[in-house]
Amino acid sequence: MALCYNGIRNNVPYFPLHQSFTVTPRYTYPFYECAILLGGRLLDGLSNDVECYRSDLQEFSRLRELPFKKRNEFAACAVGDEIFVSGGLRSSEFWKYDPTFDTWLRGAHMLVARRRHAMAVVDHAIYVLGGFDEVTVLDSIEKWDRKSNKWEEAGTLTIAVENMGFVAFGKFIYLLGGKNSEEIVTNTVQCFDTGNFSCSVLHKSLPVQDMCLSACVLDNAIYVVGLEGFFRYIPAQDEWELLPDMNLPRDFVSLAVLDQKLFAFGGRRRGAKDNLYSDAIEIYDPETNSWETAGTMPVRMYSYGCVRVLLSQQRGGTVAATNAVAVAGNPSNTAGSTGHMRNL
Repeated sequence: MALCYNGIRNNVPYFPLHQSFTVTPRYTYPFYECAILLGGRLLDGLSNDVECYRSDLQEFSRLRELPFKKRNEFAACAVGDEIFVSGGLRSSEFWKYDPTFDTWLRGAHMLVARRRHAMAVVDHAIYVLGGFDEVTVLDSIEKWDRKSNKWEEAGTLTIAVENMGFVAFGKFIYLLGGKNSEEIVTNTVQCFDTGNFSCSVLHKSLPVQDMCLSACVLDNAIYVVGLEGFFRYIPAQDEWELLPDMNLPRDFVSLAVLDQKLFAFGGRRRGAKDNLYSDAIEIYDPETNSWETAGTMPVRMYSYGCVRVLLSQQRGGTVAATNAVAVAGNPSNTAGSTGHMRNL
């Protein structure tokens, strides 16, 4: 899932938009960075669990579970320590998780119910792009404004697409590959300019036709993992590069940047006939251009939301509480408690 920052609300300097997406900021105490894994598909169905992973401790802890009926193919993004979730199967719902009060807040419904869509933050606005409405592959774009808690139309994509990779970089949102309205998997890269609500197709396409990709920004590059491999795109040079594949090649992997490295969680073992679902965690170091194994997740799963957030060491939320699970240990048997729900 894509990562987008606009700064932390309390006692953390605001990072200008262009800096926050192109140079990955580092923070020191009293804040720590973690990856949040939301929902997902398990061997026996769908999950509503929300897990927090700290790379410094190599440990998972349980957050408040998702507030809606189990569903997949929703989208997620983060602004500071707040997590936003939209859509899913036959859903136009929009939710925010507030870690300070361990609470899910209901926001205004999107104009169009959609799943398999993109969701990204630029400035103080959240955008949803493309996807599928159970009948049509969408080219529509919506924008949510925090102050008004309203959605409005914000232009259209050049090509309607679903199941694409997506990421925000500066004032742009990149859509990578995906499946078009003719059910053809493409290598098209679309670039949506949030400054003038225009969309264009880049001359340099993905090196392969691909879908169900995950993407994130590390420093000045966009990293992409898909069904066909691992790639890096540098916008300033308009160049793609094929990178070494993971030690355990997987698709439907979720990515997060932690401590200036790329973490890949779970997914499906590429080409496997059995033991399809994976619980593997691997780390990519851009300095060595190599992957290393970093333990396992509490359960095997894929197709879940994944965002990077910064949380306070001093706050009284559930991240610092019990239910911690060591990465290489046994899964917690503690069921997530019923989510507190209010309106934004």
